[in-house]
Amino acid sequence: MTDSVTIAKAYDAQVQPEQTEIEGKKRWLRTRAEKDVRYEHFNERKDAPISEKERWSVEIIKTGIKRAEKPVVSCSFGIDSVVSIYLTRKAMAELGRAPSDIDIVWNNTLNEFREVQTFAKELTEQWKLRLIVTKPKKPLKKVIDDNGGIDGSYFTARKGSRKNGQPLSEKCCGTLKHEPMNRATRENGWDLIIN
Repeated sequence: MTDSVTIAKAYDAQVQPEQTEIEGKKRWLRTRAEKDVRYEHFNERKDAPISEKERWSVEIIKTGIKRAEKPVVSCSFGIDSVVSIYLTRKAMAELGRAPSDIDIVWNNTLNEFREVQTFAKELTEQWKLRLIVTKPKKPLKKVIDDNGGIDGSYFTARKGSRKNGQPLSEKCCGTLKHEPMNRATRENGWDLIIN
């Protein structure tokens, strides 16, 4: 079993966080580990039993939550997001807080399957989630039309690749997901995003 002091030290070594004051509030900077560090931790634990992985995850989340004033869990209501909510709720309970005492944000792209919408509603009611739903300012069709329509590169261009300019898939994500999330983060003052 991993103790919380070891986890906190590993967390600090990964992200090298620094607290600063911004607009009169204390904020943490540099709170995301570099890709090679994240993969190093993944590789160290990939063969560990699921109970050990769960314990490690809960302890890392507890470390982050203890340092945050207003944390949020980002959720798409897919399997990874639901596991993130589950682990965060477990961390909240272990910290002596109500599991529902944290915001959950869903970046609804307006292109969600009906089943996802139904599941989101059911889980929100069952777990008493404090759900905040963001929506894009432009629908997918408008983003596509504004950028000349879809060609074969939409399905083959690597997201984030800028060899021939920003691919349409990234413009869609920027409009449908990133901008609404950035707006909600500013509006709600979240200082820790768990995803």
